[in-house]
Amino acid sequence: EMRKLLDRALNGDALVYDLPERLLGQMLFTGETKGIDGVVELYLKEMQAPKVPNRTLLHAYAVDRCEKYFCQGEAIPENIFAYLASWAASEKKAIMLPDLCQIALTRHYAEQENLSPEETALAKTFLYHLYDKGLLFAYQEQLARFFPLPAELADKTLIEYRGKEEEPVRISYRILPKEQDEDPHTSEMPHIFRGIYVKPVLLFSDEELEYTIVKSTQPVGAPLEKGSLKGNKGSGENRFALLNRMIAGALTEQSGWQEDMVEFGKRDVVLQEYFPLG
Repeated sequence: EMRKLLDRALNGDALVYDLPERLLGQMLFTGETKGIDGVVELYLKEMQAPKVPNRTLLHAYAVDRCEKYFCQGEAIPENIFAYLASWAASEKKAIMLPDLCQIALTRHYAEQENLSPEETALAKTFLYHLYDKGLLFAYQEQLARFFPLPAELADKTLIEYRGKEEEPVRISYRILPKEQDEDPHTSEMPHIFRGIYVKPVLLFSDEELEYTIVKSTQPVGAPLEKGSLKGNKGSGENRFALLNRMIAGALTEQSGWQEDMVEFGKRDVVLQEYFPLG
């Protein structure tokens, strides 16, 4: 009813008073958010200086859009990401943003060709915070183009499955070609966040991983997902990335892998000098 009143006011070129704010609050409270972007646009138009928009409402709207973007795969207005960065800058610590907002913004940054120094610093802060909380997702590997990743992200390939939190899943996988004639590895797939399951696997650039995901309660039933992943060269400067590029370069006769071998050797010398094993 409130939305109808707002539409009538707009069509009649009448004053809308506080209708946008009241409607925005109602939509967020009920979860009926169809058309909410237009309501927010009108609300901000009505709340121009000297009026001050309700930050709590805007924060709640941003969280709702992040959920739609990351969990449901929906497109959201580009200005949401700028708002998240502004919100982070207004906090004493950027990591005070809800985890979902940090995930959404780093996912957005991972999809960009370039980041500003400020965006890179914020992405790194969020990524390391999420890593410390065990919130690992496949998209995070793409951020290695902008800064070094934590070891588990840099050294592993992440298999990600999106299902339901109340329906645990199992994964079976083999690494080819070395496990071609072996039985697959089978284990429960860790639930990470809101129905998203992630399994880290060590995979080199000359290897391919074949996997099958099934319901834990129906291990012999029809697969929920089957697929394969190829190891990539890695774009960071950690030992695993260097080793991966050496393997890929040697196999494809690309230039540059010799330089990576020299760098790898230098790091081995440093490790043995300062961190001897015996």
